[in-house]
Amino acid sequence: MSLEFGVAVHPGPDHAAVVAAAMSAQTLGFDRFWFPDQGLGTDPFVMLTRLAAQTRIDLGLALTSPFSRHPVQIARAMASVVQLDPHPRDWVLGLGKGNSNLVLHPLGLDAAATPGRLIAAVDLVRRLLHGETVLPEDEPGGFLAAPVTLESGLARCAVYLGSRGPQTLRRAAGVADGYLTESMSTPGLVAWAHDLVTGPFGPPRPHVAWQSVQLLDAGQPMPARARRFAAMLARTTSPDLLDRLGVSDRTRAAIAAGTLTAGDLPNEDVRRFVVVGTPTQVVDRVLAAHRAGATGWSSILVGDEDPLVALHRFARHVMAPVRAELGLPQHRSEGGPA
Repeated sequence: MSLEFGVAVHPGPDHAAVVAAAMSAQTLGFDRFWFPDQGLGTDPFVMLTRLAAQTRIDLGLALTSPFSRHPVQIARAMASVVQLDPHPRDWVLGLGKGNSNLVLHPLGLDAAATPGRLIAAVDLVRRLLHGETVLPEDEPGGFLAAPVTLESGLARCAVYLGSRGPQTLRRAAGVADGYLTESMSTPGLVAWAHDLVTGPFGPPRPHVAWQSVQLLDAGQPMPARARRFAAMLARTTSPDLLDRLGVSDRTRAAIAAGTLTAGDLPNEDVRRFVVVGTPTQVVDRVLAAHRAGATGWSSILVGDEDPLVALHRFARHVMAPVRAELGLPQHRSEGGPA
């Protein structure tokens, strides 16, 4: 079974840096470059159009929310990006509730973001991209008041669901083309999510283990940025999933009280949300996730080092050894390191 390697970087205001990261990922042999939509920065569809014009690597959007942008408008924008792409490539559109603290809450949209409406939105977007006309009575999310068809027609793009919620994952079977789960890359959690989405709907869907990653040198202390990123993720994790992740009682109490700071997190809880370790430790983590059923590993690199340096380091010290262990081709490109 193959394993796809994807990567993302924090977008920030420097658009040229994002393009440079995508081009570096292509040269280094990553399979996919993701652009996120978890804040109010650069519009993801505009940025993907620029990336498509300047790269040949497979591209994806993960995640965008059908509650901050109408699902029909998401389908319309994604179809436009795909159809304007000058190069053949494999596109993935990831949909999820999104970051409530950064997007939904400021816009007053939290109340509408239910699992049922999310699943309905995934189904609606996927059907529109497949060229269907969708009727209001065939769409249980309440997004339509009249029949809708994309005037642009069919667009070849897979639609993935991104979620960590058991109810949402369970209902993803037969609706999404694949799924992404964040901070759930231990073998037990990968297998748990796999069991939730496996149903009587044909072969299992692709499963991307989406992880914040920080490579450490031997003996290096826990980096402050990894601790901050873990705290941000912890604050937005449901109590049930905190329990499933094995988060300590002290941390859970601080989250419940709304007082959790990055400095409160013990190292063992940081590692429940962020894959922090030496290259050898991270290689073992990737292999274990793959053997438990993950078909993709996508890293968002959260260290303090330059993103291009982090991309090279991950490609050389994690991606290459994993591919060698699995007998997969290295996908070396001209000018890229092994």
